[in-house]
Formats: sequence, structure tokens, C-alpha cells
Amino acid sequence: MGLFLSTSDSSSEYYTAPNSPDLSFNNESNENFTSWAHEKHSVACQTDLSFQTDLSVVDPYWEVLDPKPDIHVLFEEFNTKFFGGQLPPIELKWSNRLCIDTGVFIHDDKTGICKIHLNKPLLDLRARKDTVQTLLHEMIHYYQRLRGTHDLEHGATFKYHMKRINRESGANITIYHDFIQEYESLKRHWWKCNGPCQQVVKRLMNRTPGTKAHKRKCGGDFIKIQEPENKRMRTDP
Repeated sequence: MGLFLSTSDSSSEYYTAPNSPDLSFNNESNENFTSWAHEKHSVACQTDLSFQTDLSVVDPYWEVLDPKPDIHVLFEEFNTKFFGGQLPPIELKWSNRLCIDTGVFIHDDKTGICKIHLNKPLLDLRARKDTVQTLLHEMIHYYQRLRGTHDLEHGATFKYHMKRINRESGANITIYHDFIQEYESLKRHWWKCNGPCQQVVKRLMNRTPGTKAHKRKCGGDFIKIQEPENKRMRTDP
């Protein structure tokens, strides 16, 4: 799922730019037009660059400018902007594991190693801003761990930083997400009961459904009717 931008006028009419040169077909006019076009292009580029510096981290413009961002670049940028550069390098990567969590912060109590994994199958179905907000969410957990706070979940400390960063960045970091529709669409292993109930079961895992209670009540067996094209995609055990 993406966010698409469109102009306010979708017609195909042509217009003449204000103060544009006469476009009569002669050498002098063509040279004037070329010079004018280069000048306008240069001004436009400068304007775009200055505009980008004023964008919030979830401005719709980013959906077109950089729809699939480098999460390591984002981490460094957000670390500087919102955490005072206090977050050390961390194992940050995309995960192909199918689950309902868009991201997870992992801390190994024995080694002290910290990791942030983002859910690629799920976030690929969402707009860029959801990747940004998920990463910021997990970076708050990382910051909590480094600061040694007792409140490591979504309590008062987390909410304080969530509201602070939302206010500073224009983002909408939340504690929970509502990407249920996208999650359900990832259930690509389908079975159908060949008994009277004709029940259809959709799963993330390639594991045949069925219980003894279902067998006693219906008497049918679940037959595989659909599976994903990419069978190597990981699923939760």
C-alpha cells in the first residue's frame, strides 16, 4: 500500500509560463529559450533542496522522493536529531519473518548485544512513513535500555519520548498499530475442509490445520488449496 500524490489539475492543457520568451522557431529564440530553461531548472533545483530541509520526517513528499529509504541512513539521522547522537551502532536489518509485529527491539542479557529488526513483508505493504515511525518506536526502546530505565516497555518513560519526538518531528509514533488487513493478506497458506463444514483456514505457517474436535464434529480433512509462490519465505515456528 502506498501513498500517491497527484496535482490539483489533472487536465492535459498546455500553458505559457509567466515572463517566458517567445517560442517562435528561429535560432535566436531557440537560444533564448535554452538559456531561460537552464535558469529555471537551476532555480527549481535550489528550491527543491531548500524545501527538503524543512520537511517533517513523514511528509507525503518523501513517499515520492525516497519511497524505499535506507534504514541505516535514517537511523543515523534520527539518532542525531532526536537522541543527541547517544545511540551506538546496532544490528539493524530487515527481517523476512512473517509476524504481526512491524518491528522488534532485541536485547541479549548475557552478551549485552542489542538489535532492531523491521518486518519487511508487512512494511512493504505500507507507506514509507510507517517504516519511519516503526524505526523511531524501536529506537526509543533502545534509548531506554541504554539509559538503564526500569520502565522498558510502553510505560511513562516510553510515552514521554514518543510524545516528544512526535512533537519535534511531525511523526505519529504509536504504541500499537492497526495493520490487521495487511497482516491477514500475508496468510498465503490456505486449506479447505473436504467435509460437510467446508471451512477455509488461512495461515502464515505451512502447517495443516485440524483438531480432534473438528474431526469428531465434521469428519472431514483439510486439503491444501493455495500456497505462496515464494515458498522460501520464513514464517514463525
